[in-house]
Amino acid sequence: MSTSPQSPDFRDIGDLKGQAAVISGSTSGIGLALARAVATRGGDVVLNGLG
Repeated sequence: MSTSPQSPDFRDIGDLKGQAAVISGSTSGIGLALARAVATRGGDVVLNGLG
């Protein structure tokens, strides 16, 4: 019997010092939450949004 693969847990993305992320839609909603999470963990963030 095969077992289904476990879903990855993205809540703990670990230490991101020295890493960069370009996040589109980062001025609101999920994009903003992701940008904050990356920055909180030491990553450099490039923000991109309309308006």
